[in-house]
Amino acid sequence: MARIDDFCIDKYEAHVITGGGSIHPQNIPPKINHFLSAESSACVLPQTHMTYTGAEMACENAGKRLCKHEEFLRACQGADYTGPRGPCNIGKSPPGMTFIMKLLYPTVSSRNLTGAMFNDPRLGLLGNGLNIPDKAGDLGSLEDWKNGGSRLSDTREWYPLKMRYLVKTGEYTGCVTFGAVYDLLGNADEYVKKDHGDAGVAETINGEGRPFVTLAGGHFGSGDKSTCNIVTDGHSDLYKDYSTGFRCCADARGSAKPSSSAKPPSSAR
Repeated sequence: MARIDDFCIDKYEAHVITGGGSIHPQNIPPKINHFLSAESSACVLPQTHMTYTGAEMACENAGKRLCKHEEFLRACQGADYTGPRGPCNIGKSPPGMTFIMKLLYPTVSSRNLTGAMFNDPRLGLLGNGLNIPDKAGDLGSLEDWKNGGSRLSDTREWYPLKMRYLVKTGEYTGCVTFGAVYDLLGNADEYVKKDHGDAGVAETINGEGRPFVTLAGGHFGSGDKSTCNIVTDGHSDLYKDYSTGFRCCADARGSAKPSSSAKPPSSAR
């Protein structure tokens, strides 16, 4: 972990260890009723398809806690990032959620996306050798994209770009803070603790209202406006998809433990 004033933060996005001691498959949603423990190390695909509840539990089982939004900002802003086409894994994939889904579901539109599609295990393999099924027609294979582009079946323009999806922790060696913390901007979107006040409930699941939670830092498919300050606030604590991940924090040894009711300063909002 890296120490920043009164707290410590994992240097890398977390992967998950199961009760049996093995690494949980990155592209499969972990079951929150099973034992999960967070680990942070270089050269590992970080866990995605993670819920806020699961991330919080995995950090606690590792003797840590989920990072506060304020802490995420303090760590992330300690670097001179040069934007989405620069040293971080942001803006490296074709633009738009619907575009990504069309790689596996050629007839999908923004009106008929489903939660099951967002958590299709194949999405976690994009950029790692997965070929597009034949039914995708003229979308071609991922190798076609890597070599310069392919054409969408809905006749949109060519996209002459190299496609990148989730990558291993630390692979973007320039995406690092002065405190040696990697991938705070991009790669996986990271769940953080944030005070939402009286915002109500994000959604009702099985008759129970679920609270709003926050994802920070953007992910590999985020657009040009992705910065340390980017947040997604609209999901509940049980939301997950192919981009949702996390890392853990801890109070620095010798620092006073903050009150659980303490609110982050206005600058962290």
